[in-house]
Amino acid sequence: MSGPALRRATDAAQAAWDRDVGRVTARWAREIAQSDRREDAYAALSRMLEQQTRTAAQRGAVAVSQIVRAAGVDPVPDVPTVSVRPPRNLNRTIARDWLAADSAADPAAAREAALRRIIDLSLSDAWRDGMDSAMDADPAVTGWRRVSRAGCCGACLVLADTRVRALDERFPRHPHCRCIKEPVVRDVNEHDAGRATPQQRWDAMTTTEQDAMFAGHGGAAKADAIRSGLPLAELVTFRDRNVNVQQPLVEETTLAALARRVPLVRHDAITRYLDQHHAPTGDDADALRRYSTPALAAPVNDALRDLVPLSDEAAGLIADLDRAMTPLQRPVGGVFRGLATVGRWLVPAAEMQPGDILDDPGFTSVSLAAEISEAFAGDHDALLIQLHIPAGTPVAWVAPVSGAPEEQELLLARGGRIVLDEVDPTISPVFARATFYFDG
Repeated sequence: MSGPALRRATDAAQAAWDRDVGRVTARWAREIAQSDRREDAYAALSRMLEQQTRTAAQRGAVAVSQIVRAAGVDPVPDVPTVSVRPPRNLNRTIARDWLAADSAADPAAAREAALRRIIDLSLSDAWRDGMDSAMDADPAVTGWRRVSRAGCCGACLVLADTRVRALDERFPRHPHCRCIKEPVVRDVNEHDAGRATPQQRWDAMTTTEQDAMFAGHGGAAKADAIRSGLPLAELVTFRDRNVNVQQPLVEETTLAALARRVPLVRHDAITRYLDQHHAPTGDDADALRRYSTPALAAPVNDALRDLVPLSDEAAGLIADLDRAMTPLQRPVGGVFRGLATVGRWLVPAAEMQPGDILDDPGFTSVSLAAEISEAFAGDHDALLIQLHIPAGTPVAWVAPVSGAPEEQELLLARGGRIVLDEVDPTISPVFARATFYFDG
């Protein structure tokens, strides 16, 4: 049994996937981007993903069998059937991307870039799902290690820390991530990773390579800090948005990183203020209760954002919500907004800068809980904003009458602007501090 052979097979599977997913993504993104109508693009993308994600998942399962066999162990005879997760909020993602592309200098190129991101992430997720199914089904596989390729980003370098992870441990990743799960096979590579640690890989890089690792995310300045002795893990944080508890990355978490940058306002203090001064009653409570149902909230905001026609029901609810708004008597900070597909504003989340403006003709929903907003942001070009709301801003306290009170939702007046004050792309999703402005 051979650990080196297992590692060579893992590297070969990773390289093959990198090559093939790039080719498939480029082909389909180029073809679907020619659709001017988002409905046609959504239909074509849905059909494509239904077929290609199954193929990707099967490839992931086969890759595990090949890696295990390369280690000198007979894999399970039958590759398991893989259940593929459909992409979340695909229709809304396409709608936002197409709306953003309409304002771009080259709409077709903007649509193609958005499709590349969506397709690449969806297929790579399916590929890893296939690997998961095969590893779960093979009694010789006891866990996995994360392996990142040469030229990866700083976050992926840190995560590929040679630790053995449980089969059910989640796999943080970003769009265009090429990291792979290397199976840990009993009596082969359980106790010897046979790979360099993140620090060893960093030390072996040239200065140019180190600077390039953080390109667009602090660049040479961040690399200089590491060269001066700051541990790699101090500059890379993540949060698993699929669960409601903090997940450690070495000794760091996203919320700990946020707290280090700015003290978080206590939720109970905000709740007491809102309960005392903005508790909804009567017709206002009824309007907010109706708005808190997904069947009405989405059509209202989609209509205000010109994504769908304005129905009579939506128009009536908009008027009721306007009347339910009351101005804040004091500023409120420490609330959060999660945004999916920030490219709607033409700039990817990781490239946003202080001073950038996110204007929105719809109502702005925020939460007192960072994890709720982060979950809403999803996987594609996501931004988590800690928002300051000035006194005088019209708001409606939805939580007391909401069908989902755990979301702790506060609704801000429609037509506001979010102005970014600070942006930190080293956290996933990208984190920003911002101020909400309402001029109406």
